[in-house]
Amino acid sequence: MAKKAPKTARTLRNRHFVASPARAKSTATKKSRPPHQPAKRVTAADVTKALRAMDRKIERLGKRRRPAKKRKEEMPPAHLSVAEKDALLAVIKTPREKAIFRLLLYHGLRASEIGLLDLTDYRRGPSLDMDRLRIRRLKGSVGGDTLLVNAAAAAIRIWLKVRGTAPGPLFPSRKHRPLSRYQIWKLMKRFCSAARIPPEKAHPHALKHTCATLLLSDRHESIADVQAHLGHKNIASTMVYARLTDPAHEERARRLRDWK
Repeated sequence: MAKKAPKTARTLRNRHFVASPARAKSTATKKSRPPHQPAKRVTAADVTKALRAMDRKIERLGKRRRPAKKRKEEMPPAHLSVAEKDALLAVIKTPREKAIFRLLLYHGLRASEIGLLDLTDYRRGPSLDMDRLRIRRLKGSVGGDTLLVNAAAAAIRIWLKVRGTAPGPLFPSRKHRPLSRYQIWKLMKRFCSAARIPPEKAHPHALKHTCATLLLSDRHESIADVQAHLGHKNIASTMVYARLTDPAHEERARRLRDWK
């Protein structure tokens, strides 16, 4: 006869329905839980009380918040008057500096953009008003081939007679390297001091501001034309100069005087 398997404790528990210690513990836990309680009804008084508490909290947070800082008044860009512009150009005697500062003034170049110009960027035309220069503008501005203003083109032609046709930067330093932004700044400060121009205007970017302002006020160019001339990507950058052109405002007022 085959031997019967020994009866284990598990078999005995299953046969006699003896609960294991873990099962007995979980059963006891279930029995000890409190019966389900229905959700409390929210009344109108409860809602009002919660809203008042929220209002008090918002009021406390508002008192802790720091007062808003006053917005600084925007100062107009520093630019040279016509007399100051003429005085500055009069004190510049050397051919290289004459060409550099006429490019800064008449084409609104930045000091850093002068060092980017190479001899191959200049193309002499059949006449003075056909001379071209490829300008590389920085800070997202739009560059490209540009017809030179006659005053700048004439100054570059005179400078190239001194410089020669050796390849390299259009305006090399004594070490035959491109002029740095710092060197342009030093020249501007020196010339402004000689021309008795206020120190707050003695920086190269004032010439870019002067270019835009004179184009609008003296030359009566449109905002779109000034934007293209200066290479502004956004016309909002050009609109800043429209506030400085008092003669343009007076001219518009005269044109609109008889408007009905």
